Amino acid sequence: MFRRSLITLPFILSFTFGGALTGTVKNNANGKSIPNANIYIVEIKQGTVTDPYGFFEIDLPNGSYTIQITNIGFKPYSSEIAVAGQLVELNVELEPTILEFGEISVEGLFTTRLGYESVDVLSGEKIKSMEKESVSSVLRMLPGVDVQFAHPNGRNANLSIRGSSDYKPGGYNNRVLLLLDGFPIQIPNSGAPDWNSLPLESIQRIEVDNSPASAQYGHNSMGGVINLITDYNGKDQSTKIKLGGGTFTTAQTSLTHHVQKGNWTLGVNGMARTSEGHRFNADDQTNRIRSYLKYADQKGRTYRLSHILSYSDNGHPGFDITPSFRRSERTSHYLQGHGFYPISAGVSMSHSLFLNKFDTRYYDKDDVPDKKSVGERLYDDITVGLRSEMLITRWERWIIMAGSDLDFSRSKVTVFNPIYESPSQFSFGSFIQSKYFIGNGWSMGSGLRYDIRKVDPSNNFKKREYANWSPKINLMYTMKGKRAFTLAYSEGFRAPSLSELYLKHTSSYGLTQQGNPNVLPERVRAMEISYEHPHSESWFWSIATFVNKYENMIDFVY
Repeated sequence: MFRRSLITLPFILSFTFGGALTGTVKNNANGKSIPNANIYIVEIKQGTVTDPYGFFEIDLPNGSYTIQITNIGFKPYSSEIAVAGQLVELNVELEPTILEFGEISVEGLFTTRLGYESVDVLSGEKIKSMEKESVSSVLRMLPGVDVQFAHPNGRNANLSIRGSSDYKPGGYNNRVLLLLDGFPIQIPNSGAPDWNSLPLESIQRIEVDNSPASAQYGHNSMGGVINLITDYNGKDQSTKIKLGGGTFTTAQTSLTHHVQKGNWTLGVNGMARTSEGHRFNADDQTNRIRSYLKYADQKGRTYRLSHILSYSDNGHPGFDITPSFRRSERTSHYLQGHGFYPISAGVSMSHSLFLNKFDTRYYDKDDVPDKKSVGERLYDDITVGLRSEMLITRWERWIIMAGSDLDFSRSKVTVFNPIYESPSQFSFGSFIQSKYFIGNGWSMGSGLRYDIRKVDPSNNFKKREYANWSPKINLMYTMKGKRAFTLAYSEGFRAPSLSELYLKHTSSYGLTQQGNPNVLPERVRAMEISYEHPHSESWFWSIATFVNKYENMIDFVY
């Protein structure tokens, strides 16, 4: 419930051509002022923020306007006002609300980082307007993001943000962390995702964190974080069928169904695609089904269970001058559970549990020449993980998030050194980060993360342990509710992946790749200064200067 008072003070001079809107924003639970609340005028697409005492003022031409007031941890406020050459005073009291992790979704602010890092948000409408056929093709269109692949629906892709990752055969060990609804989806042996399993038809938003060394996520986030958000929050009850086709005998069909009954929501999506490809051995076939069940009650509690099953069979075209006869098929499972519930006013908890399973087989085409035959290679990967987060929003100026995560991964693959039967790794991390609203649009963020990873090569060989503390701090100024100026410093850490430690493999074109069990973990120190000027909803300009200094960078030597 909102309470407000509206006072109109007429000017004596009748020839005044404009007026002003002024007032205060307070918490109706305790009467305290709310700093940094966003004041937005819909008709002119302009706004301001409250000062440290909750006061705001903005000049307006004569006319009728819709004013919107928002702030993290409070219900949005909207009202109609009229300005006719007078001072309009609007005093608003916002009602606190339970803040779910996925609700901090202002354009330009990252939901999982309390809105203070360098982040771009791509909406579902923008994704559809690109008319791309795969997630890797969409990411390739984003500023600062580079994706290298043989063809859009191919098996392997190299992903890099701001030059963080080099281009290794097979997409090994990318330094960019890819998430699906906040869950990690990397294959343990390579550190790369299964691109064919990513449900582009279900993705409603893509969040790209350009800065390295995330406080909330540790390993594999040295080059940035990309979070793919699906349509599990959709409330429409509908069934959609799509049919498509194109060159190279390409055919694709998908079926999406959502139904809601009471507090329960059920969603199912299926997709089938086949194509002969643009050149020799570039064909692909993908079948994918995704389902989820969600429960949400009036007390702010939400629980969600989702599952993705994907099968793909792809050709590997190789180089133009030396065509490849290699193929691969993969079955991928993602089982994800998430629960959110409030503990008390301004304090909430979130728990996530996931299991990822990948079974991959590389093999030769039926018509492979004898001298090109390589044989069969099998990959058996599994990851199980648990994550918990606490979000505290009970203070007007200060938001705090703390949490921990752990996961266990095991890889049994025939491209590892045969003396290691089934290498495994256990990772644990904990973090705390906060955002403090200084006032007048200024805020300061800080974070600290601790990571430890223990690697067991099996067969009683030497076990290894990697640990590190990673601090972060930044200063940000926001204008019109969007990021305008950011000054940030952060440190990051990445332990070697299983392939970097134990790989021993010769590719079909004669390249030998061998891991090194003695490599050291990578570290990075990063500084960034950026400025973004939002002129309107349709266009803006920005400039960023950043320096990333890496230590012990791991690379293949050919």
